[in-house]
Amino acid sequence: MTLFTPLSFVSSAKVLGIWLQTDLKWDGQVDHMWKNSNRRLFMLRSLKKFGFITSELVTVYRGYIRPMVEYSDVIWHSTLTSKQAIKLENIQKRALRIILGCNYVSYDNALVVCNVDKLSDRREQHCLNFARTLSKCDRTTKLLPPSRGQAHGRQLRNNANLSQLRARTDMFARSPVPYFVRLLNSKPS
Repeated sequence: MTLFTPLSFVSSAKVLGIWLQTDLKWDGQVDHMWKNSNRRLFMLRSLKKFGFITSELVTVYRGYIRPMVEYSDVIWHSTLTSKQAIKLENIQKRALRIILGCNYVSYDNALVVCNVDKLSDRREQHCLNFARTLSKCDRTTKLLPPSRGQAHGRQLRNNANLSQLRARTDMFARSPVPYFVRLLNSKPS
């Protein structure tokens, strides 16, 4: 009798609500969000038929559908492919088309009318806020590289900027921590 049972190999697994794949791509996560959001769009259509006004439908979208598409976005935003980003943005396009009905002219117009930001802009802002929180918290500052001034000990032009991480692979260069460093350097607080 053995105390340990060997784990079976799987190509993807759900961990804390996020689908992780062995190839470190986000196809499974994006597909999962897309399917669940489409199910929730049906409810939005039903509420529209019952006569809910635009502001109420926007509130339902913001509170019930958009969180599904933004769940843990700071982890996977930097490594999304353009096809995946478009797929996620299309969920919001469809929701705004349902909300506005025959008043829908274009996606950009719908964003203004409903006072909603593009999902890609929101994800980038979430990443920036998260990176700023990481850089200010004592327990997490070690996750980011030191500033250029701390690394060299000299007076440099960009002392406040963080040192860039050297990346040998494109996958690491697009991963969250180097992306956070680039965000913090490009948009200082």
